[in-house]
Amino acid sequence: VLVVGVNGTGKTTTTGKLARVLVADGRRVLLGAADTFRAAAADQLQTWAERVGAQVVRGKEHADPASVAFDAVAKGIDEGVDVVMIDTAGRLHTKTGLMDELGKVKRVVEKKTPVDEVLLVIDATTGQNGMVQAKVFSEVVDITGIVLQQLLELDSSDADVNQAIADGSIAKTCR
Repeated sequence: VLVVGVNGTGKTTTTGKLARVLVADGRRVLLGAADTFRAAAADQLQTWAERVGAQVVRGKEHADPASVAFDAVAKGIDEGVDVVMIDTAGRLHTKTGLMDELGKVKRVVEKKTPVDEVLLVIDATTGQNGMVQAKVFSEVVDITGIVLQQLLELDSSDADVNQAIADGSIAKTCR
């Protein structure tokens, strides 16, 4: 599963949440930290992996994302995991060089195995620009599904909301 989208839409969080659901369903999951650009991305994905009981493959900061994705898939095949999820760096759909790099990630992974799913994560409040994003991303990596994230601003002093986040019930109602 390749997880793609523009900057700040929640790709890493989506990857972690999907991993949680898959692990709870009894599947062995490996996460590939192919967002080598954002400094905290691999650490964030590592935290998700530890929380949910998944493995993670990460490269050095600023490593070639396609190389990290390839290594993750290779390890997943070698270890017989059920699902490999590749978290990619956010990229503006208007930046041709970045979109070409995303296409390269998919092509390199496909040297090992077909990519079964490509999920585009979009901020649900984006409006018409979301349609443009979907069109451009689908031209590069053949989108198979869309995840709509609504990034909510919550009052951190609300104990009920904080408890709902902690026990996962907010995530369950948002699915």
